[in-house]
Amino acid sequence: MQFLGDFTEDFTAVPCLFTTHQASGAAVAPLSAFEAADIKIFKDGSDTEKTSTNGLTMTSPFNGSTGLHRLLIDTSNDTGDASFWAAGHVYTILLEPDSETVDGVTVLRVIGQFTIGMATTSVAAIKAKTDSLTFTQAGIVDANIQYVNDVAVTGTGALGDEWGP
Repeated sequence: MQFLGDFTEDFTAVPCLFTTHQASGAAVAPLSAFEAADIKIFKDGSDTEKTSTNGLTMTSPFNGSTGLHRLLIDTSNDTGDASFWAAGHVYTILLEPDSETVDGVTVLRVIGQFTIGMATTSVAAIKAKTDSLTFTQAGIVDANIQYVNDVAVTGTGALGDEWGP
């Protein structure tokens, strides 16, 4: 499985390229081309699944290469899946073909994972937590705060569990 990156909520082209192989390792095409209906996307590691194929575009084979496939995900397309794409969540992409086989074998494979707005959310959360903090070379004031590169964090800000050991 590959981590595809962190994207904005309405990103129009999250790319997921993947390959199919024979048992020997050689590239091979599926019996028939994969389509968007062969993809399932789950939110936050739960069984909350995208219920439509709206915004999913499968190209199989991709670029004329045997065994290479590309899925593009448009997270700005909420048609049929209101509120599915949202910042602060992890999405896992599963290839589960309805009838296609690869080298005579039924496949089921996690092909990718991506996040929406995690970097932005984290920066905002850190900023909110650090507004009343100061950074010094002095010792630790609060035993729950860890040293980072020999610089102690001191201050009076309220610290949540995410700052602990």
